[in-house]
Amino acid sequence: MPKLVSILEFAYRIGFTNLYDWQARILLRYEGGEPTAAACANYSGKTSVVFTVAALWTLYNFPRARLMYMSATWRQVTNKFFAGLERFRERRMFAGWQWLESEVGTPSGGFLYGRASDVAGFVEGIHDQHGSPAGLLIDEAKSIRDEILDTLEMPYHLPALYEFDRAGAGGFYRIMTAKAHLWKTFRVPSSDRPHVSKAEIEADRENLKDSVFRIKHGAEWLTDAGDSMTSLEHVRALIESPPEHLPGRPVAFCGFAGPGDETVLTIANGNRAEIVDAWRSRDTMHSVGKFLAHFRRLGLQGYDIGEDEGYGHQLMDRMAEEGYHLQRFNNGQAAKRTEIYTNLAAEWWSTVGQLIERRAVIIPDDEKLVAHQSPKAIR
Repeated sequence: MPKLVSILEFAYRIGFTNLYDWQARILLRYEGGEPTAAACANYSGKTSVVFTVAALWTLYNFPRARLMYMSATWRQVTNKFFAGLERFRERRMFAGWQWLESEVGTPSGGFLYGRASDVAGFVEGIHDQHGSPAGLLIDEAKSIRDEILDTLEMPYHLPALYEFDRAGAGGFYRIMTAKAHLWKTFRVPSSDRPHVSKAEIEADRENLKDSVFRIKHGAEWLTDAGDSMTSLEHVRALIESPPEHLPGRPVAFCGFAGPGDETVLTIANGNRAEIVDAWRSRDTMHSVGKFLAHFRRLGLQGYDIGEDEGYGHQLMDRMAEEGYHLQRFNNGQAAKRTEIYTNLAAEWWSTVGQLIERRAVIIPDDEKLVAHQSPKAIR
């Protein structure tokens, strides 16, 4: 059997001549056959450097190996990871390899293939076979459901490498905490990434909610086990000691609900938000009538009122027939900061959470409202 090429020498040969210390340490643990897990801050180079080196080194040294790369989305698998591997296909050391959209194969029958946890169907692990060892590369592990991680978590001849770029609870959290004695674990904050400017870090410290900043730059987990965007402690503190009211132009928000669920109308006057009314009705047109009565009583115009057009599309069409053309938006549309938030609603929840933590708004002292903090809003 040919002498194995060390992983750091291999990285140098394919162009990674200046690895960060933490990247080298993770790769050395992987080379040593140890299951490795790393919690990385944003834009750390985990996918483009660590996973790339680990995957190509494994197939180069073990030509019959079988590797699975998994991430949370198919876009991450194809557009980022496998698309990034394309730049190596013309190198002589990979002559004869086959390069596909989501698979790389060696002339000896080894292969690396991609899977996404958001694609329907059951995801199975791969197992060692005689002369063909198996290994796992799990990217953005936080976003992969626990039952999938449990399916994949089994012994392999080759090591497993789990990494992610946002903080959250779940199976990966347990790997990094309760099961840390079984893994070689790393946490990679922004301070370990010299290419991130101090000015950018300080700007985010000023403009992001504290928990979001800790996720993005500290590779930490959210409070409340990652289940809410704002800690109950901050909410209680704000209710007990609200800031001074700063009046402004009133704007309203409709919380449409299905038959039997609670429908809500809220209004914000400057920095103070209030619940105008909340009710349950099995007749959605009855709710439309109540909304219109409140709009007229409060002197609101359509441009003063907003709502998600998902469920409320038909209800807003009926209001438009009565002269109230509400501001329509879609909670599921892309956020402005797509590198952090899954969608617009998540970004807005984070903004509200930041205002609550900084005691910049006045919110109702309402137990139902406190209980409905937004879950899992971070990408």
